[in-house]
Amino acid sequence: EEDIAARDWIIKGLVERGTMSLISGLGGTAKSSFLITLAYLATQPRAKMCDMFSVKKPVKTLYLSNEDSEDELRRRFAAIRRGIRENDNDTCFRRRTQT
Repeated sequence: EEDIAARDWIIKGLVERGTMSLISGLGGTAKSSFLITLAYLATQPRAKMCDMFSVKKPVKTLYLSNEDSEDELRRRFAAIRRGIRENDNDTCFRRRTQT
């Protein structure tokens, strides 16, 4: 086992370099939002997501959508960027409760 190379993670524990991934689920379960967030975070140095995933080294990403208009994608990316700036590059999918 000593000659087995370590995995080259793009996002540790989630996306390995040179592989393809697929996410599936019922409509309305935030798959697109999750993937847009991951794509954005993968381009950011020192980005992390709830201490579950961290970006080892920023990479270029390509997000293809056959569902949303360009304007809708721009709105989603803008919301993600705002949320990340507010949390210092730490994005958590937590429901905020009103007090």
